[in-house]
Amino acid sequence: MVLTSDRQPGEIEGLEPRLKSRFEGGLTVDIQPAGFELRTAILLIKAGLKKIDLPMRVAQVIAANVESTRKLEGVLMKLNSEVTLRQEPITEELAMALLNKFNGEAEALTTRISPKQIISRVAEYYQIKPAALYGERRLKTVALARQVTMYLMRKEVQLPLEEVGRILGGRDHSTVLHGQEKIAKLLPQSEKLRFDVTAIRKSLYVDKPQ
Repeated sequence: MVLTSDRQPGEIEGLEPRLKSRFEGGLTVDIQPAGFELRTAILLIKAGLKKIDLPMRVAQVIAANVESTRKLEGVLMKLNSEVTLRQEPITEELAMALLNKFNGEAEALTTRISPKQIISRVAEYYQIKPAALYGERRLKTVALARQVTMYLMRKEVQLPLEEVGRILGGRDHSTVLHGQEKIAKLLPQSEKLRFDVTAIRKSLYVDKPQ
């Protein structure tokens, strides 16, 4: 059994003496925020798991500028999305540009993007009704638009696979994963798809309220 608290057992007010004694008799560990080296290691491990070619120096740049471990993966995924669309390697310059954007305007805008907005913009771009993205139609255009929607929901707002599936008509998480990975695989190969996804992404950030 693991219990967490922001103070030692003996310092918790209202806790019965017998419980304080029992908790103090167990193993207590003071967990501090992740330091620079640990944040760098976390980035490299996550990059390895996601098969992202992340140079050590770039990982160090990100770790030096992002203290929250929760934000590390978000920055990593946005960086990977950028280089995939641009077909460029991950560099320190690109990482710094993204960090400046992430820590300022883009972070504020991203928090206001909703799945509904993504569905609306994708449907508008592909000239189909939003309802088609929830349905079972397998027409090539509809299927592609649906997979792009899955990709953007995962990349832009980091929704869990299960949540994306639930929103898009109760689809299984494996279906969402397949759709996301298919788009990610096609992006480096298809100039038109890169153009389409970039255009939709830009439309999500246009004329947002400040």
